[in-house]
Amino acid sequence: MRASDVLKGTVYEILAGDIDCQITDLADDSRDVTQGTLFVCRRGARTDGHRYIDDAVARGAACIVMTDDIGIPAERSAGRWGDTDGVLIVRLYDYRHGIGMICNNFWNFPSRSMKVIGVTGTKGKTTVACMIKSMLDRWGRRTGLVGTIEIDDCIRKIPSVNTTPGTIYLHRKLADMVANGAEYCVMEVSSQGLMHGRVSGVEFDICVYTNLAPDHIGRNEHRTFAEYGRWKRSLFSKCKTAVINADDMYSGCIAAEAVNAGAEVVYYGVRNHTAAGDGNVCMAGAIHRLILHRVMGIGYECERTDGESTYMTVGIPGEFNVYNSLAAVTLAGSSGYRWR
Repeated sequence: MRASDVLKGTVYEILAGDIDCQITDLADDSRDVTQGTLFVCRRGARTDGHRYIDDAVARGAACIVMTDDIGIPAERSAGRWGDTDGVLIVRLYDYRHGIGMICNNFWNFPSRSMKVIGVTGTKGKTTVACMIKSMLDRWGRRTGLVGTIEIDDCIRKIPSVNTTPGTIYLHRKLADMVANGAEYCVMEVSSQGLMHGRVSGVEFDICVYTNLAPDHIGRNEHRTFAEYGRWKRSLFSKCKTAVINADDMYSGCIAAEAVNAGAEVVYYGVRNHTAAGDGNVCMAGAIHRLILHRVMGIGYECERTDGESTYMTVGIPGEFNVYNSLAAVTLAGSSGYRWR
């Protein structure tokens, strides 16, 4: 693919080289660069990819995409990365949007070829994501998974390094899922993943909100709880349907974000049956009642606002797993799947 096609839809400046050079792969780690790779330099929490340009060029990079202007004038005036090197050098503006567009251009918008379900919240992401995948698998829907424990591309399971992987690796795995016949992808989405633009370019169909509590506040994470909550909330500006825990005290803020983006909002909960009273949202799945705890699991009666009621059993204990299972069940109901 030509570099001009890979960079289509982004805002960039050509510093050197031929914009129509051929690109064979994408990487943001110089150790992954092979002949013809487009290497994206990004500034991370621990290191700066701009420090590894020489290594990428030595490994055969056809294009260097710089996302930081630090040092560019000095390097250009020194004559480095000139046309004689045969390497295209571009400065990418709006990295958060641009990197997602580059990935989508190269892998043909993989998230459009399946339904993508994002799960976020302080607690419960992994359990809810795995429950949703298990339900879809049982219904015969080929489903990929991106999560804290592993990435499942429908053929291989790879241990995860981060809850939400980097943008290029994430899109690569989404493309693998499409190639492997995936109809759905269930993805845990962390606040760090949102803040660093790791889900840039991913088109979400449904997003699930579990809860929000003070966490991940620190030097290398979020500066304040307000910032943490703001990044969590931002996911719901990217989806068509939002599935929200009505009992959580921040559910109204999450719902407002979704409604402002034109998404349908579906609630679930155990106690707060009136939180979904806003006429702009759908209340399906809002009313549920816990009636029994078991030593090795839980059972509860699940009522929908349309009057349908089903007795649910979950093989793991704890009231929090009522919420986790309700999130999965409510999502299934909003997607047209029957409870039994």
